[in-house]
Amino acid sequence: LQRFASLDELTALYNRRYLGELLDKLCKGENAFAVFYMDLNHFKAVNDELGHAAGDAILTEMGRVLKGACRENDIVARIGGDEFVMFLPGAFDWQTGKRKIGEIQDSLRTVMITTWGIRGIRASIGAALCPEDGMDYETLFKAADEAMYLDKEQSKNRNESREAGEEKQDRTIS
Repeated sequence: LQRFASLDELTALYNRRYLGELLDKLCKGENAFAVFYMDLNHFKAVNDELGHAAGDAILTEMGRVLKGACRENDIVARIGGDEFVMFLPGAFDWQTGKRKIGEIQDSLRTVMITTWGIRGIRASIGAALCPEDGMDYETLFKAADEAMYLDKEQSKNRNESREAGEEKQDRTIS
């Protein structure tokens, strides 16, 4: 029963409660680790256009991809909606974190295109490192969440710039 209480019903990944308890324990020790907070951009549009069954399948697939990107001791949790958290124990530097985030984004993009034929869905991912960004669960989640929203905003600005450039190019061709 306790195992089922700590799992997300849809993805069979750990849930928010379990992850919070784990991080609370680890933050009390002398542990170094990274927390990646992520969600899918434009996921509401997927649900609206393809339906909730397809959205659920995509979330399940995202969980599978994230688990595949994990090392043996890493933990992935779905904390609600299209939000996921990866917990990566051990010393982590920003370069390693950026490389890992790039790998995750590439894997998700490949799955979205090959499995669903969907382009334009990207995971926004923010990272926080313990102890550099905080020594407690709430502080680390907040730092990773803020970094994820910064990534989301930068992605939005890149897309708007590209679209504006395409519109300008289209006008010159006309």
